[in-house]
Amino acid sequence: ILYIDDLCNQGACTISTYVECVGKPGAGDLNEDADKKVSTPRIIVTGFETNPTDVLAGESFTLMLHLKNTSQKTAVNNVEFDLEAAVEGKDTTTTYSAFLPTSGSNTFYVPQIGMGESVDIAVDFTAKADLAQKPYVMNVKMKYEDSNNNPYESVGSVSIPVRQISKYDISSFTVLPTDITVGSESNIMFSVYNTGKTKLYNVKVRMESDAISGGDAFVGNLDSGATGNVDVMVMGAAPTADDGTIRVIVSYEDETGKVLSEALAKDEPT
Repeated sequence: ILYIDDLCNQGACTISTYVECVGKPGAGDLNEDADKKVSTPRIIVTGFETNPTDVLAGESFTLMLHLKNTSQKTAVNNVEFDLEAAVEGKDTTTTYSAFLPTSGSNTFYVPQIGMGESVDIAVDFTAKADLAQKPYVMNVKMKYEDSNNNPYESVGSVSIPVRQISKYDISSFTVLPTDITVGSESNIMFSVYNTGKTKLYNVKVRMESDAISGGDAFVGNLDSGATGNVDVMVMGAAPTADDGTIRVIVSYEDETGKVLSEALAKDEPT
């Protein structure tokens, strides 16, 4: 503002005024409480289940996803879910998805999810047979629109544990000498092979018979394809009273700490 004072001197000053700018419906304005402003509608993954509960490598399973529209002010429409499994492999020529959809498509469409409402989607997958025993991430990519047709995108994820069936085999037994008397000892030797695709932990061998004592051995951890050797001494405790067999019990732990065991019957020293 330009002006002239009483002494005919020209002066200037600046004053401010304010104009309220109103956006399109749903955009809010500066006079609204910040807590009451319209926020971005979001879809989140609230949980999931698999059927069967234990996902085995090489087997099919159903993934049930629980999804929720967290917005209390707008529904979401034209919702597209794209499920993307973790990629395995060490280079571009050998990469592959850990889970393959059995129907051939991993994209699903939901017309609308109301304010605060939840939906479930079920997808059938097959786990690759050569997967290592560990959790694998499944990304859930989401595209949707609000009630004013504004587009949004978001990503959620779940972690699916995959188990490998543990397997092992043993070699033939070497027993020297094959005949012993009470109080004498015999040397028993054999090997344990990890023939599965998962690691065996704390492998132990125990021998049970009323005719002998001793024979316990700790083999340790066996990686896939590894061999553990057992070399133990047993002592004759009593004359053989049955058909001359001994129970050789092989036990180990899986990655969850669960103890598994199997009893093998072998001819025992007399």
